[in-house]
Amino acid sequence: MHTSTTSTVPLEPWSAAQLAEATQGSSGKTTTKEMLGSILSRLAPTLITRGNLNNDLGVPMMLLELRSEHQYAVMELGASHQGEIDYTSNLVQPHVAGEFGGRDGICRAKSEIYRHIDQAGTAIVPAQDDFTDTIRQVVDTEQVLSFGQGGEVFATDVQLHAQSAIFTLNTPQGARTVNLPFAGEHNVHNAEAAAAFALAIGVGLDDIMIGLESAQGAKGRLNFIHKHKHLFIDDTYNANPTSMRAAAEVLAQQQGIKVMVIGDIGELGDTAAQQHYMLGRDLVSLLLLHKKVREALNMSMSFLFKGSRYTHMETLMADLMEKV
Repeated sequence: MHTSTTSTVPLEPWSAAQLAEATQGSSGKTTTKEMLGSILSRLAPTLITRGNLNNDLGVPMMLLELRSEHQYAVMELGASHQGEIDYTSNLVQPHVAGEFGGRDGICRAKSEIYRHIDQAGTAIVPAQDDFTDTIRQVVDTEQVLSFGQGGEVFATDVQLHAQSAIFTLNTPQGARTVNLPFAGEHNVHNAEAAAAFALAIGVGLDDIMIGLESAQGAKGRLNFIHKHKHLFIDDTYNANPTSMRAAAEVLAQQQGIKVMVIGDIGELGDTAAQQHYMLGRDLVSLLLLHKKVREALNMSMSFLFKGSRYTHMETLMADLMEKV
């Protein structure tokens, strides 16, 4: 069933925030939001999108929480159809905004955000992405700051560990070593994006480093849970092919037997069968089929649970955790 809604947000609360930042993309936007929120909330009162309030209903609800004490607002904008980002971006009117790439249709929908950046603001763009050129054609701001390899904010000397990463963050203002409490190369990329956002509004490198090192992941996004001798990795919030591969790489870093429990990926349209096949081909070396489950459970094992929101993989994870 399709529901049409119209939301009105009073302007007075929104004018209270000195700087608004909007993040969106096909994957990584929530973690980037949490990292950026960790950086800014150390410096001044900051309103940060809560939970999944990132759509045409959730964004107005978040904006209504703005108070005079808020100096920053970090808004996550999601999109399920063409025009949704256009609508929510118009509400937010961000000073700084960025997009994290994605497939063709997603890219077209989510690049709408750049039309609503303040003319004197900054557009944050990925330096290397399938649709970087498309994104740059939409940008019409005085300043553009790119992140990732080939960009102005990028990571080098990356060391990936089982549940963290260490890297050198390089920026136009200098470089710092960051001990990031997030696993996976994709989260290093998210940290690059968060740093670019912070730099765009004048945050110092030391504050960025401390904020990244103290950031915490959102629920259901690569949360590490230890029970007895086993490790459960809760990445059940949602899934797309890119995040599924990234999660598998994190699982590969763990010790002992590795089990990836995956559900369907939704919202792939006509390419669903092909993308599931390609994903299965890429992940086949990580799949475990074990007839003697009880024997396997006596060994140290790492379980990764991931799937689209509608598959409710968290219920399967909770059930297995009760049995080990």
